[in-house]
Amino acid sequence: MTTSVEQLENAIRQQAQHLANSHLQSAQHQVNKILSDANQRHHLQETRQVQKAQTLADQHFQRQLQATEIQLQTALDQLRWNLIQSTLQQLNTHLQQLTGEPQTYLPLLQQFLINAVGHFKDSKLVVEVTANDYSRLSSQWSEFCQVIPGKHCELKVTDSMITGGLIVHDEENRLRINNSFEGLIEQLEDPLYQAITTQLFATIIPIRSH
Repeated sequence: MTTSVEQLENAIRQQAQHLANSHLQSAQHQVNKILSDANQRHHLQETRQVQKAQTLADQHFQRQLQATEIQLQTALDQLRWNLIQSTLQQLNTHLQQLTGEPQTYLPLLQQFLINAVGHFKDSKLVVEVTANDYSRLSSQWSEFCQVIPGKHCELKVTDSMITGGLIVHDEENRLRINNSFEGLIEQLEDPLYQAITTQLFATIIPIRSH
């Protein structure tokens, strides 16, 4: 009897141990799964944080790059403007100096006169020049106007602010052709700016190539 009881107790203990081991293994499996899931979620969270940080860093870099490009473009535009203005100033200086070279300047004035007179049907016209040019031309005006036969031109000192060249208009002053240096530069402003820009910046590499 005692042996049977002991055998039963042993069987119960073994069954209990077996169940305990089984539950322990199951629990350990669950723990491992929980830890694995937690690790995966942690890794995924880290990955997302890294990606978010990288995105923010990229956005910050792009903003800085754009700001730098804008600053560079502004500086380049200012440099372009300064060089254009400097070139135009040099052109004005050259034209002013040209007025002091009669052998070159007077034939140029005649070409200006021929060009201007060609716009008029009237035979009587008025030619305005600077005070200096008036003093220079008044004594030889008839000979000077031989290049425009059939036209009678009255020579006057202009009230306009010009450094050289001439302005031609009809007697009623309804039509005016401004062939002064300033008038010609204004008429040729766009081509002049284009030519100067092309010449000065032909070798400049764009800030961005895309």
